[in-house]
Amino acid sequence: MRTTALGRTGLPVSRIAFGTWQLDGDWGVFAEDEAKAAIRRARGLGANSVGPAPV
Repeated sequence: MRTTALGRTGLPVSRIAFGTWQLDGDWGVFAEDEAKAAIRRARGLGANSVGPAPV
């Protein structure tokens, strides 16, 4: 997975983020085990930017 430097910190951040906004329950029921598996898969593929967008 390609990364880019995060601002002046220089921390490598994956260019593709795994968005989890739909996993907060506001958008309906979801299978928690499947959600965890999807997050683990994304991390395994190199995504290190995981989570909801900041408000």
